[in-house]
Amino acid sequence: MVTLTVTAALLLASLAEGALVNRNVIRRVNLQGAMVKLSTGLLVENDGEKTESEYVIQSDSSFPVAYISVKDRKTEELLSLTEGGKKGGKEWRVQLSPPLGPGESIKLTVDMSVVHAIKPLPARQDQIQPQKLVYEDGSVLFPSPYRTDKQKTVVVLPNVQVESYSEGPSPVQLKGNEVTYGPYEETEALEGGNRALRVHYTHTLPPLTCRTGGGNLAVEEHVDLRHDGAAIDGQFSRLDFQRSAATIPQTAAVLSVPVLLPAMARDIYYRDAIGNVSTSRLLGGSTQTQVMELRPRFPLFGGWKYQWYYGYNTPLSTVVRRVSEGSYALRVNFVEPHSQWTVDEAEVRIVLPEGASNIRINVPFHGVDVQRDSHSTYLDSTGRPTIWLRATHVVEDHAQTLEVLYDFPETQLLQKPLVVAMAIFSLFLGCTVLSRVPFSIARK
Repeated sequence: MVTLTVTAALLLASLAEGALVNRNVIRRVNLQGAMVKLSTGLLVENDGEKTESEYVIQSDSSFPVAYISVKDRKTEELLSLTEGGKKGGKEWRVQLSPPLGPGESIKLTVDMSVVHAIKPLPARQDQIQPQKLVYEDGSVLFPSPYRTDKQKTVVVLPNVQVESYSEGPSPVQLKGNEVTYGPYEETEALEGGNRALRVHYTHTLPPLTCRTGGGNLAVEEHVDLRHDGAAIDGQFSRLDFQRSAATIPQTAAVLSVPVLLPAMARDIYYRDAIGNVSTSRLLGGSTQTQVMELRPRFPLFGGWKYQWYYGYNTPLSTVVRRVSEGSYALRVNFVEPHSQWTVDEAEVRIVLPEGASNIRINVPFHGVDVQRDSHSTYLDSTGRPTIWLRATHVVEDHAQTLEVLYDFPETQLLQKPLVVAMAIFSLFLGCTVLSRVPFSIARK
C-alpha cells in the first residue's frame, strides 16, 4: 500500500514538473446550443531554462470531445496537435511554432466542442411545460498538467432562468445569464478533480441528434433525427398542443428545422417515408446561401424520431474549378453548419465522373474514415470512382470545406458515345449474322 502511494505521488510530481506555466486562463463554457462549446484563452510562459516545443492540453470531460482546435492569437494560425498519451482520459500535444524559448510567452485560444453532455432534468414532463436541462461534467478549474497562476471560468447560459449551480469554490457570482467562478490564484497542476461543475437551467431549444448521409451533385441528404430532450409524461394531446401554441409558445417541441442551401440550388425537394412533404418553404438568405424551412408532419417531442430526405441540383461550376489541363478540384462542405443538433454518424459519398484518375483527398480535420469504391449506373462501362467519408460526433465546427483533386482528360468525354456506338454496331452485326444463318432443318 505504501509502495503504491509513493509511486502515485512520484508520478503526479513528474507530470506536474515542467518549464511551462499558465500565467492566466480565462475559460468560457457556452450552454446556449445543443452542444457544449468551451473556449479557453491561455497565456503560457516558459519558466525554465530550455526551449519548449510542446504544450499539453487535457480534458476532464466524461463525454465525447467532437472537435478541438488551438490557435496562436498573435498570428491567428492554427497549430498542429496530436491526440494520445493520457490513459483513461483525453490529451492532446500542441506543437508550438516557433518553439518557446526561456522567458518567452505565447497567447493561445483553445476551442473545444463536447456532445451529449446536456441532459433533460426532469427526464419526463408535461408537454406544455418549459424544458429544463442540466450540465454536469468536468471541473470548475481548468484541467492542466502545468501550474496555473490565475484562472477564471465563465458559464454562459441561454437566459436568466437558472434553477441551481455549483456554489463552490468561492468566489462564485451569478449575473444575468452568466455564472462566474473565480478568479482563483496559484492552482497546482492536476488540481481540481473534486471541484465538479453543475448547472441546472431552463432552455426551450431542443437538443437534437441525427444521423446523416449525402450523395453527389445533384445533392441528396438523408436525415434520421432524434429529440434528446425531456419526454412527455403521459399521452400526446393534439388539442392541448393547439391550445397552448398561442399562450405558451416556449415549449421544446420541434416545429421546423432550418437548412442552409447554396444560393444557386434549384429543383429542391423534401420527402419522407410517406412521400412529398409540402410543409416547407424557402426563406431567402444571402448572396452565398439560402434558407429552407423544413416542417415535419407532426411536432417533435422528447424521445420522438423523424426521418426525411431532401435534395437539390446546383451548377457544377459553383463547386468545381479547373486547376490545369485535364486536372480539376471539387470543393464542398463536409456537413452544413447547424447549431441545433449534433450528428452521431455522418456519411458523405462523392461520385466522380467515369474515367477520373489520380484522385487526392484533402480533409481539413482528423477523425474521418476515407474509403474508395466504384459505382455503376446507366451507360457505364468501367464504373465511376466513389469516395466514402465517414465520421462520428460531428458538430458545426466540422462544417469545413473538403477538397478532392482528380484528373479527367477531355478524351474521356468520348467514352460513353463510343460505348453506345459499339453497342449499336454489335446489335446490327448480330442481327446481320443471325439473318444469314439457316435455321431450317428441311432439305432444299
